[in-house]
Amino acid sequence: MSLSFIHDLLGEVRRDRLAPAGAWSALEQIIGVDLPSDYKEFVDGYGEAMLFDHLYVPHPMSSPSLAEFIESENETLREVFEPDSDMPERVRESWNRMIPWAYHNWDGDTCVLLPPVEGDGWRVAVAFRQYHRFKVFDGDFSDFLRGILKLGEFPPGWPTGGPLWRETEDGPLVF
Repeated sequence: MSLSFIHDLLGEVRRDRLAPAGAWSALEQIIGVDLPSDYKEFVDGYGEAMLFDHLYVPHPMSSPSLAEFIESENETLREVFEPDSDMPERVRESWNRMIPWAYHNWDGDTCVLLPPVEGDGWRVAVAFRQYHRFKVFDGDFSDFLRGILKLGEFPPGWPTGGPLWRETEDGPLVF
């Protein structure tokens, strides 16, 4: 799916360089799955930043690294949640393969990518820690971004103010 709407909303790519050759493949080797191309394109151009002042999106070259972010968030999710019948089936099917890709600093929610399962492609889910539940969104990563950035369709409880995009307080990502 095209991310041209992202460029229309956020302007040209905000990073001078893409992740170094091999950074994505090294990460994919660690997590055991090839990540969706629209996710990688977005993170390469706009990652290591905050969306709406509250949604932190790490980059493969972030510190801590994206691999460390994924591992840490997965550990936290496993401490907070157990795969049970109250959880959406799509999350239970992907429980051991979920890939955290963003953290919401307002209330500790985590956005995860759910790898494809038979008959269904990549999905985005949000783990609402305060409400102890998950919500699976229709569509893929691009559809989720289009919903929040262009259509203003935010997950419940998320503040909607603040700039669409800003660098993290650590400054520009340099590699």
